[in-house]
Amino acid sequence: MFDLVIVGGGRMGEALLGGLLDAGWSGRGPAGIAVVEKVAGRRDELAARFDGVRVTDTIPQAAGAVVAVKPGDVAAACASLRAVGVHRVLSIAAGVTIASLQHALGEGIAVVRAMPNTPALI
Repeated sequence: MFDLVIVGGGRMGEALLGGLLDAGWSGRGPAGIAVVEKVAGRRDELAARFDGVRVTDTIPQAAGAVVAVKPGDVAAACASLRAVGVHRVLSIAAGVTIASLQHALGEGIAVVRAMPNTPALI
């Protein structure tokens, strides 16, 4: 089981991953974090840049998750997170309310919403 899975390997997901690794967030280092990305070429880029981080197209078991996908993909991502038993979720998906996240995830999963912006990439 991973400490954290980042669902969405776009610019914001990549920026969060880099920051977490630089800060030593997971006591297990890169092996404690996974990234889910549906685009094969992007998966290859992330795997090359972040050695030791599992980059995959399916959601693995993890204690927590960051949802960093486009709003239209949030419901499917949340359903997959619920299916693997994630306990807490941070969403950075634009325009997606906490109520809709809670509905998609179901009971018993802690939900937080944050709205980073482009300067957070730096």
